[in-house]
Amino acid sequence: MYEIEFTPEAVTDLRYFRKFEQNIIIDAMQTQLPYEPDIETKNRFRREPADIADWELRIGVFRVFYNVDKQYRNFTKKFYKPAIKVFISNLGLLPISAI
Repeated sequence: MYEIEFTPEAVTDLRYFRKFEQNIIIDAMQTQLPYEPDIETKNRFRREPADIADWELRIGVFRVFYNVDKQYRNFTKKFYKPAIKVFISNLGLLPISAI
């Protein structure tokens, strides 16, 4: 299982959206990313070229860009989990029409 880490920029970008949109984005991330974030699916794929991040997750009109760190990290209570670092740039969580 992977731990999802938000960059400070990602948190700022997420606050741009209304509460129900934030819930849609976070719910999709919690469903799609914790177990196999580096396996391509219809809505989750490796970016070429990886200018913003290595991976992209499509959530309706929203896009989440992220990198997967497969190194194990030590978290509370001595659980070891690989980490997903969410890199969200200015383009990261904007609706498609705004890009």
